[in-house]
This record gives sequence, C-alpha cells and structure tokens, in this order.
Amino acid sequence: MNDFEAIDQLLAAAAEPAPLPPAEQRRALRAALGLSRAEVARALGVSPSTVAGWESGRDPSGGTREKYAYLLKGADAKISTRDTTARDTTAPEPAPTAPEPAPADPHHEEQVDGPAFSPGGAGSVSGRGRS
Repeated sequence: MNDFEAIDQLLAAAAEPAPLPPAEQRRALRAALGLSRAEVARALGVSPSTVAGWESGRDPSGGTREKYAYLLKGADAKISTRDTTARDTTAPEPAPTAPEPAPADPHHEEQVDGPAFSPGGAGSVSGRGRS
C-alpha cells in the first residue's frame, strides 16, 4: 500500500459531522419548546454561554456536536408533530348560515307606505270617506 492509499482509506473512514440547522433556527427551536439556554447546556454538559455561541453561529465539534444535532432534530420533530396535531384536531368552523325569518305575529302591525294600517282601527283605509 502506498502513502496515497493509506490517506484515501483514512479519509473514507472519517465520519461526516452531524448536520446542524442555521444558527437562528437553533435558537428558534429551543425557544419554541420553552427551554432555556441553561437547560440545554445542562443536558449537553456545557455552559449556557457555549449554547449562546452556537445560537450565534459557532459550531460545536465532536461528540458534543452529535448530541446537539440530536437535540435539535428531536426539537424540530416535536414541534412539527405538535403543529400537525393542532391543525388536525381543530374542527373547521361551520359555514355561516342566513338567520331564519321570525315567525309571523298575528298582532304585529305591518308597515306600508304611508300611515300605519291596522284593520278596523283608527286611520284605517276603507271605501268610505274619512270621518
């Protein structure tokens, strides 16, 4: 095996770092779950200022990166599930319906053009002249 083959094998065996979302999304995921930087830091064994750095654009490395990527992926899945569940369980609003007309009241005086009309009462219209 020559020197280049050994290098090629070494490169092939090297693990790809876990992918991380952009820094602003990291903060948004944490905040969406209501977690503080201190809580995330405690779970990952780092300081809250380290988490703040990651949320500002620095990237963790090694095993810490793997754990942080796992946390963010889990947070994203939980938020997505919560959002989907909320949409699925929200009942659609009923379509608006026209109000039903009020039942006819036999004692209700109908308004017509001109003076009020009430059968047989004062001001009624008849074939006779006014008194």
